Amino acid sequence: MILTELPDLPPRPLTARVAAFRRDFYRRWGRENCIVSGMSRHAEYGLFRQTLSIKCAAQGSEVYFVDRRRVTVSDDTFLVLNEGRVYASSLNSATDTYSFSIFFRPGLGDEIAAGLQRPLDSALEDGSLPVKGCIEFDESLQHHNSKITPVLRFIQRQIAAGVRDENWLEEQCQFLLERLITAHHQRESHLASELEAACWTQRAELFGGSAGPSISCTRTSPITSRSQTSQRRRTSRGSIFCGCSRRRTGARPLRSFASCARGAL
Repeated sequence: MILTELPDLPPRPLTARVAAFRRDFYRRWGRENCIVSGMSRHAEYGLFRQTLSIKCAAQGSEVYFVDRRRVTVSDDTFLVLNEGRVYASSLNSATDTYSFSIFFRPGLGDEIAAGLQRPLDSALEDGSLPVKGCIEFDESLQHHNSKITPVLRFIQRQIAAGVRDENWLEEQCQFLLERLITAHHQRESHLASELEAACWTQRAELFGGSAGPSISCTRTSPITSRSQTSQRRRTSRGSIFCGCSRRRTGARPLRSFASCARGAL
């Protein structure tokens, strides 16, 4: 299901004009992949148990109320909410704000997670036998990046161009989830490494050791102000050479999701 306008749902009143739409919407909602892509100044949706989803906004912000948290998604960030999460949302702006969300069909995240953990030889032997997996995403705001944002931009552009094929949507959802799950595991691994390094440092300090190899040196002559200046120059040149304070040249900045939305709408 692909919606190019924000759906007219409770708490807005039921009218004869939207009654047929709501019947069809609730018949399909939460059972299949869905994209909601539209502009609005005011939109409010009450508490509802949703499927796994990813939220974006451009030219404004949209607020999600999750477990007594108030999470604001804006141009530079996106939010992933896990399957089965109950939350509400609100959009209020003096100008039109672009809201873009992808809702994945039930179980798709676990299917992709299981497939990524499955060795190739096992997949070839077992064929189409079902496999079990489980994925629980971090539900904090994340900044747009070079792994996830280009996929979101591509999907958004195709929707704006008129693509409505459900098979295409399934393929894009699977590909996006692969990127999300891979990035999630990489982030978890990085945090685990940082935690291990921090614990090792604390243990070393506790037992009177040091976190790294100690280096001692002896200088027979006193250091003068001229030698200090020379030493600072050598240190500065060394740090620039090794890249510690070196500016990256030729790196193209990542376009924000907002710039893509403005170009496609």
